Amino acid sequence: MVFGGVDESGKHLNDIHALCTDLWNWYKPTVRNAPPKARSYHSATAVGHHMLVFGGNGQSKSFKEVYYLDTETWAWSEPETTGELPRPRTGHTATASPDGRCVT
Repeated sequence: MVFGGVDESGKHLNDIHALCTDLWNWYKPTVRNAPPKARSYHSATAVGHHMLVFGGNGQSKSFKEVYYLDTETWAWSEPETTGELPRPRTGHTATASPDGRCVT
């Protein structure tokens, strides 16, 4: 899956494209709920049947919120998080733990 980025004219995007690797066919799934704001330089991490999106930057600001796309229902959600929030950031990486949960 590909989410967001910047197009050839410099416009930030918040669309989603998926590649079916059985047929090597790109398609745009119909998604429900509001997607994250358009952004680039964010992380998008697969955790089970979710794609977690964190950070990145838009036209004039950096982000620190978390969104996830449920790839079974194609619905976006913004979960309520707790704890010490990371500062807004761009150009970072993110990796899921082997069990798909947080490390304590």
